[in-house]
Amino acid sequence: MTRILICANSYPPKVGGLATYASQLALHLAKLNFNITVVASASPAHKPVDMENPYKIVRYSSKFDLYQKCLIEMVKADLIFIVQRGNYLTLAYHINKILRRPYVVALHGHEIQSKKRKNIIKKMNCASAITPVSAYTANHFKELGVNPSLIAVINNGATPIKKTDIDIRAKYKLEGKQIILTVARLIKHKGQDYLIKSLPKILEKIPSAHYLMVGDGPDKEYLEDLAFNQLSLSENITFAGTISDENVAACYYECDIFAMISRQYKNAVEGFGIAFLEAAYAGKAAV
Repeated sequence: MTRILICANSYPPKVGGLATYASQLALHLAKLNFNITVVASASPAHKPVDMENPYKIVRYSSKFDLYQKCLIEMVKADLIFIVQRGNYLTLAYHINKILRRPYVVALHGHEIQSKKRKNIIKKMNCASAITPVSAYTANHFKELGVNPSLIAVINNGATPIKKTDIDIRAKYKLEGKQIILTVARLIKHKGQDYLIKSLPKILEKIPSAHYLMVGDGPDKEYLEDLAFNQLSLSENITFAGTISDENVAACYYECDIFAMISRQYKNAVEGFGIAFLEAAYAGKAAV
């Protein structure tokens, strides 16, 4: 049985598109009878999550622990699949040079720091394949010097969004509101601040509009200050935070429109947002 090692920085119980990508990749490859091992960072609540999965998950708690455990697993693998470059690319590059272990690198956006760009591209060009999530991402890395013959675009997929009986309008007191929904981490490149700043003009034409944000992240304090203190929109914006998959599904089905005004921020960009697919699965138009 082919042994595939999946290397991920973000993995459940962490939430977000990359965590979903990594966990669904592992799950579906396991269903195809590949022998799957995942290397991912430890978190306080990871043990119950790990017990639910039909494959091995190796958790690390420090950079030294990562190097030690990852090297052991890379030596045993037939193929190394790097979901997020992080420290994994350098390790895979050297294991390939010594033991000829093939590795594949998934690309999601602008993951390259400019000061390390030349060295990173060199290591990418020693991979067996590069799998950008979109043509946009592929073209960006071609321009940076990634060998086009290595590139195979594999667009993101989405897990089916099951409709639930959860009453989101009652839960968040949104009866009679026109719900604008964003499902994303609260970080700069997702662009929630753009929509918050646009909301006063939207309310002039649609007084019943209400912006519902699902997700958490480092920009929460900034976005709450913008919404509630600077723009006085406490009656028109709800921060739902991190909620269950069932509640997220209910939000998709109950919203009137999905919006994520993403932008490039430093090296972060939305290469292919899984949330757009999830909204489409629920039959919602997206901006």
